[in-house]
Amino acid sequence: MSLDERITVRISKQDKDILQQRAADLNVKLNKLIRLKLIHVPVEPSHTIVSANFEFCQHLNRIDFQLRKIGTNINQLAHNANLSMQMGSPMQSDIKQLNEMFDAIEETRRLVVDTYNQINPTQVKASANK
Repeated sequence: MSLDERITVRISKQDKDILQQRAADLNVKLNKLIRLKLIHVPVEPSHTIVSANFEFCQHLNRIDFQLRKIGTNINQLAHNANLSMQMGSPMQSDIKQLNEMFDAIEETRRLVVDTYNQINPTQVKASANK
């Protein structure tokens, strides 16, 4: 579609400010918003703007770190089990590694709960009151 025709319309400063705000909210140019509104085409945002909560991102990073630690521990235990089986001796449980893995899982669980509280604090309060 070629935009080679021009129409001039005079409006108040207040109306222009309102239109500019709507265009900014929808993330479209003002002239496009006006064109679409004039021909009665519903205007939707071209993309969604998401605000990020820094604490939420920190929680997610800590969860990611804990999950990686758990994966490392599981790989170490699997490696030790394979070596033990290749050597013909029964696998000896390494209590220290298992306890570290349990601690990492507990820390991850706490981080998930904290993250959930960050996402939906009202529902957590409601469920705590039951």
